[in-house]
Amino acid sequence: LFHTSDTENLERKALMDQPTVEYLKKIYQCLANYYQLAAGAGEGFSVDFDLYDFCNRFSLKLSTAHTALKRLEESGLIFLDERFSRPSRLHIGTERKKLYEFQVANAKFDPVIQVLLRLYGAELLSDYVLISESALAITLKISTDQVKSLLQQLSNLQIIHYEPASNHPRLTWLTVRKDADKLPIDLKKLEFRKNTILEKLKAIIGYVTTTERCRQQIMLDYFNESIHEPCGKCDVCLNRQKQNNQQSWNQLRNLILKKCTEKAVALDELEAHINTEDKRLFPSVIRELLEENILTYDAHWMIRKVDKDNSA
Repeated sequence: LFHTSDTENLERKALMDQPTVEYLKKIYQCLANYYQLAAGAGEGFSVDFDLYDFCNRFSLKLSTAHTALKRLEESGLIFLDERFSRPSRLHIGTERKKLYEFQVANAKFDPVIQVLLRLYGAELLSDYVLISESALAITLKISTDQVKSLLQQLSNLQIIHYEPASNHPRLTWLTVRKDADKLPIDLKKLEFRKNTILEKLKAIIGYVTTTERCRQQIMLDYFNESIHEPCGKCDVCLNRQKQNNQQSWNQLRNLILKKCTEKAVALDELEAHINTEDKRLFPSVIRELLEENILTYDAHWMIRKVDKDNSA
């Protein structure tokens, strides 16, 4: 199950994780300005690094800047030690409707939820986002400890997933500070990484959007395996079966509905009663009727037709 916006978000995140050379140069220069390092100085210089303060100082987006720092690390220019430290991150795992109902019923938590959404946007609802408790505290006009307490309570209530930060990471300059315009960045490596990520992205989007090819065949091809026959179980195969056997499909559907309207019946008994020649169609038609909420299983795993008058 996916929405068009899911693929758009995936593409956007993939591109965000592949910063341009120009952006890497910008981040490197920001680091030099942040620590006031002169050209030719700084080799071996190691210091605590506050990612939020750094991004706030230079109006940078946390996630994009963090990715760029890791690319600079891969280029042998800096070392960002995050083994015992990382920024806080948060994800709202509650659907919008339920979140709104929770806010209405719990006035205590409404301000912090509103500020979270205002500062970090709807991305919180789809993925983890780096956050700053101090920024939330300033906006809410309460202490940082109070913010942490509220977030932890929301996490305990399973409204959000909150992972507090540990201590600040440690940043070390591995070389002398260089001219940002002449950074020794491996352009081929960056391009190779970007192309690899985009190829994977293309494969994922192709898999979820296809309407023509068996999904199991696509998946196995991706891992350099293959099957000659379609699986017969995925939605693409089921739609093809339905189109190729429309008359038989409709007849079988009517027979099943007639039998299930009379009484609840066990699935194996129903299959024996119908006794269709094409054994592949029966489970496919049953699956479709279940997905359409026309048939359902009762407490005893007997299959029956849904009573629309009482279904609400």
